[in-house]
Amino acid sequence: MNTVLPRDSEAIRLLALRRFLIRPQLEELLFAGSTLTPRSRQVVTWRLLARLQRRGHFAATPRQTGGAVAGSTLPGYFLTPAGLRLAAAFCPDLPARRPARRATFLFAHSLATTEVELAFRRAARAHPWHELQLWESDWQIAMRVGRSAVVPDARFVYRIARREYHAFIEVDLGTEGTRFFGRKVGRYLDLYRGGAWRAYVPVWPRILIVTSTDARAASLCATTTATLRSQLLSAQFTQATEFFFCSIDAIRGKSGPFAALWRVAGAEEPRPLLTAEQIARTDG
Repeated sequence: MNTVLPRDSEAIRLLALRRFLIRPQLEELLFAGSTLTPRSRQVVTWRLLARLQRRGHFAATPRQTGGAVAGSTLPGYFLTPAGLRLAAAFCPDLPARRPARRATFLFAHSLATTEVELAFRRAARAHPWHELQLWESDWQIAMRVGRSAVVPDARFVYRIARREYHAFIEVDLGTEGTRFFGRKVGRYLDLYRGGAWRAYVPVWPRILIVTSTDARAASLCATTTATLRSQLLSAQFTQATEFFFCSIDAIRGKSGPFAALWRVAGAEEPRPLLTAEQIARTDG
């Protein structure tokens, strides 16, 4: 039996958690903050991918055309059945069933969700006392909450000094109608009212919706505002269940996910996710 190198096992774990990754994403997850040169990082990643494919642990999707998500025209890597069996040693809670490799929508959605994660990881590296303390994928959340009416695409905990910021992530690629999304907002409100989330989340997270375009963000924000108003919610309830909207290009830009202007359902003006004072906080 071939010995699994530590870096190989980490790559297998990363892919098991995220379903699909393209080479630049895997490279950044493995080597962000390392002393390797950019060229060395590329070479090491290519060799790792070739080795894991040769050993039958990784397989690749065909190269796409006209992908709507950054990098989606590149081949995507996923775990083979042999790779999934090996991953079980690194991720004991890995679900028994995983999506088929030809699930094109799941491929694009996985890439977009990882792009959101990487944006927050870059923000954490750019500021002292910042840390992306936790990132959970949808299947990890589902295993915690069970048969919930709605399961976010991801959940994260972002720490600045001793203060934590909790958020659910919804990644929207524009494949669903606004009415469908309005019903999803209603399911989030039901989840909040039910209170079962308190068993695994200390505070109700902000709900961040990352869309494919600015126009889509504006459309979903308007739909959510109408949904909230139709339910005649109290001001206290509405404040506790805020919905934020931003395009994926905006949060991936140089200003990062916190400085990006987020639309907020029910609010007149866009605003940053965190204020400059909160970002600079070092005293907890």
